[in-house]
Amino acid sequence: MIRLPAGCTVAYNIVIDVTELTNDMVDWYRLIEGAVGHKEMYNHRGVRILTPVVAYNAKPCYHMQDGTNNVRLHFRGADASTASVFLLKFNEYVVRHNLKEVDNLHY
Repeated sequence: MIRLPAGCTVAYNIVIDVTELTNDMVDWYRLIEGAVGHKEMYNHRGVRILTPVVAYNAKPCYHMQDGTNNVRLHFRGADASTASVFLLKFNEYVVRHNLKEVDNLHY
């Protein structure tokens, strides 16, 4: 990963798509003092479902409406280090991301 000097950030918002929002991810957001809540949704049969919603100094997550369980997480450019930690910790759930600096990561 390209190491950024202290005080430097990336100039774009970071978007991470994950296959699902697991309990471990919600606990991780609580650990980093992010916002955690629940959103009331209804399935195709009209049954009420409470889905978790998380945010970290940015827009709340978005549950995709394309037939998958994918969830889009948002991070500000100033929180690039936090987003890269998320990518390392939950790599098996990540479908797509736009953090270019992670492409040079060797682990």
